[in-house]
Amino acid sequence: MQKRTSQLSEQREERLIILLNAKDKHKEKTLCGNPEVLFTDYAQQKEGRKKNNLIFFTDSIYIWKDTLCSKYAYVSREGIGSGGRLQICKDEHLDKDDPLLTITYYTKGKVMVQGNEANLESFQEAFPLLKAEVDTKRINVPSDVPSDSEGDESPIENPNTLSISAPPTPASSNNRLKESMALLELDFAEFKERTQARQSGPPDNTLQQLKEDLQQLKSDNEALASDLRGSVEALKQENSVLRVQLAKVREDAECREKSFTRQVQHLTEKLSSVLTMTSRETQTLPASVPGPPSLLSTQPNNTPGPS
Repeated sequence: MQKRTSQLSEQREERLIILLNAKDKHKEKTLCGNPEVLFTDYAQQKEGRKKNNLIFFTDSIYIWKDTLCSKYAYVSREGIGSGGRLQICKDEHLDKDDPLLTITYYTKGKVMVQGNEANLESFQEAFPLLKAEVDTKRINVPSDVPSDSEGDESPIENPNTLSISAPPTPASSNNRLKESMALLELDFAEFKERTQARQSGPPDNTLQQLKEDLQQLKSDNEALASDLRGSVEALKQENSVLRVQLAKVREDAECREKSFTRQVQHLTEKLSSVLTMTSRETQTLPASVPGPPSLLSTQPNNTPGPS
């Protein structure tokens, strides 16, 4: 029984190692297949996922290192076995115990950025500008070589040689099958973990909120339609009143026109009668009418002359 338990424990440990190796290989394959694309690693905690670090792959590791050193003012540099580490500090004191960011780069091309979430988000925002500057430098520098002779850094390996492998063997095929099964188990475990987190977390009120918003929108549309119907009825009534008033105005205009026509006709007849009477009176007058005696007529002189 104890031997059986020991065998099961060894099998579980071996399976866990395969699972972790498969996860790392899957991550490396994703990074190498998407060069200079920034990925985010998350850590699962009780309150939810938390941004843990940023990571990307590049074949211009030394150009990236020089660009980062020129971008940030206070940088502490140190070497590690297969690469180096940059610590972005707050001031010139270069406090390594409390850096803003810790950027670890490896000569094989992987770059990892660590820090709190605020500083990681700041690096994410600056990443496109950094990448543009690297692209500019890459045009001027044909090959990626160290800019200074740092003894703590080993020569960079050509990433193109990593894809060359020996012909597949039955043992390697078996290992690939195990890795594929481990990746499937990993995906299922992540799916199960997310499902449990959703079920144990607060209820999702998105659907209920959408229903309430839809109901509110429906009520608003009905109120708007009712207001429009009321406005249409009011316009119809006002149109009817205006038509009655227009008919009245037309009737008054016709009456005034008829009255004016009668007055004009009456005045015309009266004027014609007056003209006729005047013409008749003119015709009955005599041909000559004696006028008053002229004051200049000659009078006989009755005054006697001298004797």
